[in-house]
Amino acid sequence: SFRTNKSFTSAQNLRKYASNSKPPGFLRQLAMLLHRGCIQWWRQSLHRSIFLFIISGSSAILGLMDTFVVKEQEWQILPFLNLHTTLALLTAVFCLNVFSADRPVFWRERESGLNVAAFFVSKIFINAFDVLLQCFLLAAIYYMIRQPVISFELYFLPFLLAAFAASGLGYAISTTFPVVHGPFIVAIVIFVVCGLLGHPLRVETMADGGFLELIMDILSISRWSVAYYWRNYSRNLDENSFQSDPATWQAIQGIEQIYEKPQLVSKTICGLHAEFFFLVAMGVVWTLVSYLTLSLGGHHRHKKARPWKQRLHRAASIANRFGWWSWAEPEATASQAHRDHLGKHEIGLP
Repeated sequence: SFRTNKSFTSAQNLRKYASNSKPPGFLRQLAMLLHRGCIQWWRQSLHRSIFLFIISGSSAILGLMDTFVVKEQEWQILPFLNLHTTLALLTAVFCLNVFSADRPVFWRERESGLNVAAFFVSKIFINAFDVLLQCFLLAAIYYMIRQPVISFELYFLPFLLAAFAASGLGYAISTTFPVVHGPFIVAIVIFVVCGLLGHPLRVETMADGGFLELIMDILSISRWSVAYYWRNYSRNLDENSFQSDPATWQAIQGIEQIYEKPQLVSKTICGLHAEFFFLVAMGVVWTLVSYLTLSLGGHHRHKKARPWKQRLHRAASIANRFGWWSWAEPEATASQAHRDHLGKHEIGLP
């Protein structure tokens, strides 16, 4: 009967089966999940190629406009703010699909003994190749078009750190919020933490050594990535080459003053540049948040309903099966008889 008919894949049976059998350890599950993830990674080549095309096109458009249309000077900082914001947005949106896809499958596997840590590490490890490839394409195409005086190694490192921090933010949003709201939330968050808080004028205004500067330092990705790029770029500038253009050198000194003004955080933390430390810390913290939400979330979807809810559901099933059907049956029978009579009348039968 419908009261006793239970599927083998129900949450209660899965827990019972998992408790009676010992699942494989972390390393063995990690090896199996990496193998499965590599197969899935190869089968998603079309999805990956679309993202790579979008990132390459965005980098080429920004580079061509800054070089030939707007004709931005190489030392100006706003083009790199736009570039880092674009990288953070595309990276975070791409990382939404890592944990938001196939959530019901993950919940079922977790009830069957899946090691969440092994699942999380396998997903992050495989997705890191895509993040690195996308970051390299966006930075390299723009670098080839603009041809800055800085070496590519120093130029690429801030991009890599910004992508790492943005990927952690994307993981946290994908495991915390519903799937349909992920892209909208990412767009709003990146606009605020990169476009607004990371703008040089906002940095100059909020760097007051108080609470506003603390909020900016903790949340903004581009505030640190652009500052790190400028630190590396300014080392290659020669004041003698700007003697014929004192206004330009004064503008460069103004940008230098913006990123040297904040005094709330020292320039080095634990022997590392403050920009490097904060970007790595952002990525690590957001990644840990995503792991906690992935581990602790979704359990209510497989919990057994309370007894009163079970009785209420059973009563509703009985009412739908017997009560509602008995009331609707005479009306349905009369309607069917009327349609049959009309059909016979049309073909000339008595």
